[in-house]
Amino acid sequence: MKPSILLLEPQSFMRQATSSRLRLLGLEHQSFDSLAAASVALSQFENGIVLAPLESENFSGLDLLWYLRQNQSQATVLLSTDTPDPLLNASLRHLGACLTDSHPARLAEVFKRLQQDDYQLKFQLDNITLFDLIQLISQAEANTHLYLTDPDSGAEGLIYFQQGQIKHAIYDQLTGEEAFFKIMSLNTGLFMETDFGRAEYYTISSQTSSLIARSALRQDDSVLDPVEIILFDPSEQISTLLSRNFPPQRLALSSLTELDEHSPIPAANLLIIDIDSLGDAIFATVSAIEAHFNGPILLVGSQAQAGVAEALCLEQVEQFYLHHLQLQNLLAFIQHRCFNQRFSGQLHHLSLFDCLQILGFSAVPMAISCQDALSGERGEILVGQGQIHQARFGGYSGVEALTLCLKIDTGLIHIQEASPLKESGESQALTRIMMQLVQNDQTDFPSELYLQDGRHLIPQAELIWEITGKEAPPSNSDLYLNS
Repeated sequence: MKPSILLLEPQSFMRQATSSRLRLLGLEHQSFDSLAAASVALSQFENGIVLAPLESENFSGLDLLWYLRQNQSQATVLLSTDTPDPLLNASLRHLGACLTDSHPARLAEVFKRLQQDDYQLKFQLDNITLFDLIQLISQAEANTHLYLTDPDSGAEGLIYFQQGQIKHAIYDQLTGEEAFFKIMSLNTGLFMETDFGRAEYYTISSQTSSLIARSALRQDDSVLDPVEIILFDPSEQISTLLSRNFPPQRLALSSLTELDEHSPIPAANLLIIDIDSLGDAIFATVSAIEAHFNGPILLVGSQAQAGVAEALCLEQVEQFYLHHLQLQNLLAFIQHRCFNQRFSGQLHHLSLFDCLQILGFSAVPMAISCQDALSGERGEILVGQGQIHQARFGGYSGVEALTLCLKIDTGLIHIQEASPLKESGESQALTRIMMQLVQNDQTDFPSELYLQDGRHLIPQAELIWEITGKEAPPSNSDLYLNS
């Protein structure tokens, strides 16, 4: 969907050049040479993009931004300038604005990026469970028509959401709650948004939380093919642990009495090797076993002996866990890899804040890649087990980078499973960081914005009163820039 675009540019040449670039991109827009000429359009402008110079002879883009935010407009503001200023740009990002190069060709590049993302914030989710997916859509209170397909059977399903509540579901020949329960029992699949359905189709009146709980109970009681795990576990400690934590009907355990590198190993979902009895031959033995087993391998031991680091470099060896200290991590890995659903697809009506709250407590670390279509900058967040392990955006890190990632409203957010993370001094509690972000959310326009060269910009309201038609309040200064 193309946005509404307002172009304010006092210089005739720049206005015509920019308008030509926008027309070449097939973008309809309105152009004005002054605030007075744009007064009617601005007074009615709520959503879309306003493009204006940061500074000009007739007005300041800062004043324009001040006016739009004071009138609760959700418009995205692009302020063009010949002088890049990362410090000012970071401040403007908190206000839904962005500095951009004033050259028409550079402006055209910004709009090309916006076009690629359909002027929306898109979320690409890889290997997510349906339970997490339902929670994300419900938290966003979105109106969504979610299409799902099972690649194994070719069956198709639909779930209708109205303001985040599940109102209808279809799967194969089923409708209503039974269709929803069937969809939630799928193990893998793809999803996407389609056109929203009509309310007269709705057949579900139960609360979404009740549906999810009942779906989980049905899955616990359902008869499914057991997950096959092979153990080389002379002490039988791992075997006992798994038997205690997973229902016997869901798990098929078999044991190897010895590791014979010349004998084939039966097919299974997972091979777990206790390395304590392998001595100095860890790498050689595991490397030989890998040639006879086609699947993921986990290593467990009382200590990280010589050869473990080399074995972890093998293609099929995924992780090493210490006895007693990391057995809960081992259980979480098995739950995620062998039992959790794995769905992939794209959604629009989500927020990154909600994603962090829901996916940030996953036992498996998540890598969140962010690309801002306005600035072209990229960022990355690593989160999991209730911890923010790392946040980067542009030249920023930590809470500042996380704040800027959360301010992205047009671009792509890609969420996928991350490799196991090493302990880092950067890690902070997710709950504390999220509370800090909420408390620091600034909705009022600041009295001044600082520039990289030490100057600061002060918004002046006098020229904006031309738009409202009200009498301007007295002012002691006519300056926009102060030393």
